[in-house]
Amino acid sequence: ETGAHMITTVPAPGWVQKPGSAQKPFFGVQPAILNPAGEELEGACEGLLAIKAPWPSALRSVYNNKQRFEETYFPYNGYYLTG
Repeated sequence: ETGAHMITTVPAPGWVQKPGSAQKPFFGVQPAILNPAGEELEGACEGLLAIKAPWPSALRSVYNNKQRFEETYFPYNGYYLTG
């Protein structure tokens, strides 16, 4: 559904890469950590990995069923859940 890498290494000078490791959000991706109540957490924390804003390759809809689309992919106040 994301249509692209969301958190990845960027093969560029000055960026240290570690194989098998997610590092930085890709350009335009705004990740967030949510608690079970759907509130955004900050700093070092544990919770649900979510994306808080649309990105260029985002899934736009489920054919003829906008309500299902929103309930399935954006269940916490418009945050996209990764799984």
